[in-house]
Amino acid sequence: MDVPAVLQRLQAAAAAANHRRGLVLLGDRERAYELVAAGLEETPVSLDRATVIGAAHELPCERLAPDDADALLGQTRDLILIDAYHGLHPNTLGYTVGAVDGGGLFVLLLPDADDATNAFDDRLAVYPYDTTAVTGLFRARLRRVLTRHSGIAVGDLSTDEWLASGEHTTTPVAIDHAAGPTGHSFPMAAYRRCLTADQRRAVAALETLGDDAATVFIEADRGRGKSTAAGLAAASLAQAGTAVHVTAPRPEQTREFFEQAASLLQALEVSYDGGPEAQRLTTKGGGRIDYREPSVAVTDDAVLFVEEAAGLPVPRLEATLTADRVAYLTTVHGYEGSGGGFPLRFEPELRDRGATVVRLQTPIRYASGDPVEAALYDALLLDATPAPAVAVTPIDAATYTRLSGARLSNAEAQLREVYGLLRDAHYRTDPTDLRRLLDAPNIAVRALVVGANVLAVAMIAREGGLPEATQTGLYTGASIRGHLLPDLFTAHLREPDAGRYTGLRILRIATHPEHRSRGVGSRLLSAVADEATDGFAEFGADTVDWLGVSFGATDRLVEFWRTNGYRTVHVGTTRNPRSGVHSGIFLNSLTASGDRLQRRLATRLLRRLPGVVGGSLRDLDPETLIALIRAIDDRVVSPPPLTDWEQRVVADAAFGPGLIDVAPTPAARLLVAYLAAGRDGLTPQQERLAVQRLLQGQPWDQLVAPPTTSTRTVKRTLGDALATIALWHGGDRIAAARDLFGDSPEN
Repeated sequence: MDVPAVLQRLQAAAAAANHRRGLVLLGDRERAYELVAAGLEETPVSLDRATVIGAAHELPCERLAPDDADALLGQTRDLILIDAYHGLHPNTLGYTVGAVDGGGLFVLLLPDADDATNAFDDRLAVYPYDTTAVTGLFRARLRRVLTRHSGIAVGDLSTDEWLASGEHTTTPVAIDHAAGPTGHSFPMAAYRRCLTADQRRAVAALETLGDDAATVFIEADRGRGKSTAAGLAAASLAQAGTAVHVTAPRPEQTREFFEQAASLLQALEVSYDGGPEAQRLTTKGGGRIDYREPSVAVTDDAVLFVEEAAGLPVPRLEATLTADRVAYLTTVHGYEGSGGGFPLRFEPELRDRGATVVRLQTPIRYASGDPVEAALYDALLLDATPAPAVAVTPIDAATYTRLSGARLSNAEAQLREVYGLLRDAHYRTDPTDLRRLLDAPNIAVRALVVGANVLAVAMIAREGGLPEATQTGLYTGASIRGHLLPDLFTAHLREPDAGRYTGLRILRIATHPEHRSRGVGSRLLSAVADEATDGFAEFGADTVDWLGVSFGATDRLVEFWRTNGYRTVHVGTTRNPRSGVHSGIFLNSLTASGDRLQRRLATRLLRRLPGVVGGSLRDLDPETLIALIRAIDDRVVSPPPLTDWEQRVVADAAFGPGLIDVAPTPAARLLVAYLAAGRDGLTPQQERLAVQRLLQGQPWDQLVAPPTTSTRTVKRTLGDALATIALWHGGDRIAAARDLFGDSPEN
């Protein structure tokens, strides 16, 4: 095999077409590096613009660990080599391949075909499974996909055979250098630097940032020139004396932004201090462009650019909405973060704000028709979509079925539909889930299908059933991978034997977008529960004690899970960094043992909540908190015992001149129990005010909002709510206070 000659041919073809080319080598790692190094010596590829992702190696270029591959977001390279001999994370492909520039090379080194344990790390081997149970189907599919795509040469060093030549027929695409729009305010030089009509539209949209208030949202696949457009716009604003801040998850992700801005300022003959490396450009005319950390990016006087926006947590993004003039730049297919948190959780807020939206589709780092891009999309299913709606109609014809990794790996269309549904419905879905679908021994997939087409799908993880020694370890501070709920119950909620019970956690559930809110998801959950009632043969489990779920809690989702028999046992005390919301942890017990665990957890949650909500859950949306409390297992709910004095404090605040602020804890305990019992004697306004004041401790003046018009009105409304709750509790002191003061609260 003449690998150096093939590498040279690939690079020459890439340069001629302004495309990328790929080389995949299977087999001996040391020999692969030697052959790649020999080939690069005969190409114009500069190792100063090359990066190896993987373990130590002999190439004299930058090296990044796989977990740091996202540092390449917003950057470009002439060569990226992924060394998969010590493990390959699917997201690494997405992060890195997109950074290869036109004329550049993507090289992937894979172990021998039968060496599954070295091809990928052991993160999927969670108890009770070891690495021998990890199937390697993702790796096999990756090889198949890359082999069938043109533009990628695949060589097997163990047999000295080429499995794919890498030939690709290219039709040259002319670069569009048309002028800018009429009536533009930015310098014409900014538009002349644009290489596509898409880019010019983006720059034109960014002109609105020179107004008093504007929001612009630019999204694109990798390599479409969004950072260039933003840098040109920033320079145009700065040369006019405007202050510009740019922020990103990592400072290095703004490199292209600053380089383009500096280049345009030089072309405009605008002198400045600083430079791209300093991430600061200050013009003599008073304009400036500088990098700011996300936490301090917003100031009153500056235009804000948010680079790689999908890589920031949603709460941080929401904080940037306080900027009057802001532009968000992000990539469509989920390289920046964990799945689609930005489009599912933040884009609706941008639409409500009336943001100008520009989508860039024409490549700029490389010409259209790039074969490496097509192969990457295929390998990671980045363009996977659900089945056509007509293919899963009528929904009554759907049947419950098991979709094993082996079955999905041999049914590409069905795999695409499953993954397309998961991507469409869940912000956290990313290429890692594709690997888990195919390889993970502790993951099961269940679906409702019409024929071979997927109407709804659930990803399910086996958890619990842990040895006693492991349970003790969790209780005393150890951790365990892949058993989220047993770990949480044992280590944080202090249930020493919680890990002994076997459960199934619903990781994802997704229904076809055209058939949502029609009971399809509930039907799938019911079928899973029916199967689990008799054990779960796929996991070798004769008994399943509980079904569980952890999800980003909104009142709509809480109601969905409550309706399906799941009950709140814990509320996450911190916001999820991607979704921006607190987690709800729910259980649905299937056995007597599971029921006892669920009841214990629910009982303790009732006791804990009054003390927790005023602290770590103070910012939780009141409607969501109410829904979470109402979803607690009402079988463990009863009016909490109150001392005579506590009854008087509550009753006097409800019916007389007492002040609830003197001792709010008894009323808070009553409120939690009242809501958890499913009582409906309060109006929605009373429930909200009671939760905000009694549980979350919000100041009185912050509770004044329509229909309440004053602090006095708020207090009267809360007094009415207290009266209803106190009468539900009963007790001699409460009855006596009512008789003494009557029904009208005076506090």
